[in-house]
Amino acid sequence: MSRICPNCASDTIMSKRAIHLSGTTATNSTTAGVGVVRFGGVGAGVASHSGISASALAIDCAPPAPKLVNAGLAAFLIFVLAFIACAYLMDTRALYWAYVAAAVAVVCWLQIKRSNARAIETNAAKVAQYEKEWRCLTCAHTFVPGEA
Repeated sequence: MSRICPNCASDTIMSKRAIHLSGTTATNSTTAGVGVVRFGGVGAGVASHSGISASALAIDCAPPAPKLVNAGLAAFLIFVLAFIACAYLMDTRALYWAYVAAAVAVVCWLQIKRSNARAIETNAAKVAQYEKEWRCLTCAHTFVPGEA
């Protein structure tokens, strides 16, 4: 298996995973302060921040992530909207329409959960392909070593 770029024949290549990991940094910081006012007041404060910093190349070489929908939030919003629509537009029998809205929300929630499961399965194949990919640091060509 050759370790040169098939596009430009450069040997300056890295796996996409290595590029992503080397260009990504997690940060956690905390700061505290105390202040004294001229007329006897004292104030204190603490702030913390955490985040991830990544280079443009690391972001470009990030592993694929599935596109998921928050099923609980979606079902709640669907329930509220369906209940309001049914109670306001159809009838004043709110309890009956609450059951209808709950049934609609449950069906939608199940569909979203099924869609999320499919997205995770599809993403597994994309991650497997990602693990094989290398990138030329000279010409930015992405390839799988040993494949044409």
